[in-house]
Amino acid sequence: MNSQYTNQLKNSKRLEKRIGQAFSLATIAIFLGGVVYVFFGYGSQRLLVILLIGLPWMIFLLVISLRKYCAIDLASKSDVKQALLLDGPMLCLLAIFDFSSAAWLGPLVMVILGAGFLVLGAANSAPALFAGRRQLATFAIVFGAYGYGAGMEINALLDSRSPKTYPVEVTAKRHGTIGAAAYFLTVGPWGSMQKVDEIVVREELYGAAKIGDKLCVNSHHGALSVPWYTLTVCSPNIH
Repeated sequence: MNSQYTNQLKNSKRLEKRIGQAFSLATIAIFLGGVVYVFFGYGSQRLLVILLIGLPWMIFLLVISLRKYCAIDLASKSDVKQALLLDGPMLCLLAIFDFSSAAWLGPLVMVILGAGFLVLGAANSAPALFAGRRQLATFAIVFGAYGYGAGMEINALLDSRSPKTYPVEVTAKRHGTIGAAAYFLTVGPWGSMQKVDEIVVREELYGAAKIGDKLCVNSHHGALSVPWYTLTVCSPNIH
C-alpha cells in the first residue's frame, strides 16, 4: 500500500515538473516571438496576440482540470509563475507599440476588468499567488497590464470599420524606452486632436521619416468603442 502511494506521489511530482517545463518553454517561445515581431516586424500579429491573451486562461483551466492527478501550486512553481508574470507586460508592450489612443476612460476600464477577471481565475486555481502584500501588488500590476494589452488588441483587431485618414507633418522625432527601445514622431494637430501629438512608431518608419515630411494618421472607431490610431506612410492618392 505504501509502495503504491509512493509511486503515485512520484508520478504526480513528475507530471507537475513536466507541466511546469512545458509552460516555461511555451512562454519563452511566445516571448521570443513577441521580441521578433516588435523589433523586426516578422511574424503574425494576430496569432501572437491570441496566444498571449489565451495563455493565462490555459494555465488556470489546466490546473483545475488536473487537480485529480496532481496538486499544482502555481505560487511555488517558478516555471508557471514566470509565464503569468511575463504574459501581461508583453501584451501591454505590443499594444503600446501597435496603437495610440487619446481616450483614457476606455483603457482604464480595460485595466480594471482585465485585472479583475484574471484575479478571479487565479483565485479559483491558485489563491496562494496572492499571499503577501508584495506578491499581491506584483500580480495586480501584471494583471492590469494584461487588461490594457488584451483590451486594446481586441478593440483594434475586431474593428472592421474604415479609418479616417488625416495628413500630418512631422515636427520632431526622438527615441527612448518604454520597457524596450521606443521611437517617437511628433506631428501637428489633426482631426479631433487639436494639439501636437507624439506617437510611438516602428523603427523603420522612425528611420525613414524626416522633420517636415508628410505622413498620415489613420483614426479608427474601435470595436469596443475606444478610439485608436496609427501613423503610417500616406497612400499615393492622399496629398
